[in-house]
Amino acid sequence: MATPKIIRFPRHQKQFPQLLRTFAITLLVVGGASGIYWQGIYLPSQRSAEMKAQIQELTESVEDLQKLVTADVPKGVSQQQSEQLPKAIASQPQSYWLNVSGSEINLSPQPLSLATDTDTETALKAAFETLLTGPKAETDDYTAIPEETQLRSLKVTSAGIYLDLSSEFSQGGGSSAMTGRVAQVLYTATSLDPDTGVFLSVEGQPLNESNPLGGEGLVLTYPLTRDQFVKDFPPHLLK
Repeated sequence: MATPKIIRFPRHQKQFPQLLRTFAITLLVVGGASGIYWQGIYLPSQRSAEMKAQIQELTESVEDLQKLVTADVPKGVSQQQSEQLPKAIASQPQSYWLNVSGSEINLSPQPLSLATDTDTETALKAAFETLLTGPKAETDDYTAIPEETQLRSLKVTSAGIYLDLSSEFSQGGGSSAMTGRVAQVLYTATSLDPDTGVFLSVEGQPLNESNPLGGEGLVLTYPLTRDQFVKDFPPHLLK
C-alpha cells in the first residue's frame, strides 16, 4: 500500500501584517502628498484668490469715491478750474441808479430778492437785467445808460468780473453821462463783493487807452475797482 503524500500549504500569517504596513505607508505617502498640495498649492491659490478679491473690492471703492468727488464737476473742467466756479451768493445783489440830491448826483441802489442758492454769475446777470431795464417810474431815480444797451456776456473769475456790453453803451452823452454810466455798471457788478475788480469791454473790445469810452475819451484803469474809480473820477464829475 502506497504511503500517502502530504501536501503542505505555505502559511500566510505573516502576510497580513505586511499588507497592513503597506497600506499604512500608502496612507502616509498619500496624506503627506495631500498636505504638501494643501500647503504648497491650494492654500497659496486660495489666498491669492482672496487677495485678488480684496484688491478688486478696494479698486471699486476708490473708483466710486472718485466718481462721488467729481460728480458735480462739468466735463472739460479741471479740478483747479472747478475751484473757481461761481459760488452761491452770501448776500443779495443790487442794481444802481442815479439820483439827484441838491447839486449832487448820487448812486441809488435797488436790492434784488433771489434764492440763496443762486450762483454769483446768475445773480449778477439778474442785477444787470434790472439795471438795463431802467428804474421804476414812480421813483426819482434815473439812468445814464442808453436804453438799447445789452449785456453781451458776464464772467466771474478769480481775477475779477469781465463784462461785455453792446455798442449802445458808448453812444451819446458828455463826460458826466459817461462817468455816471460807468459808475452804475461798476457798482452793480461789485454789489456782491465791493472789493473785486471789473474789466469792461464793448462789443468784445476792452475800454482802455487805445479804445476810450465814447466821444469824450473816458479812459479806464484796470482792474477797475470802487476805490480806483473814486480816485480817477472824483464825485464832482457826476454833477
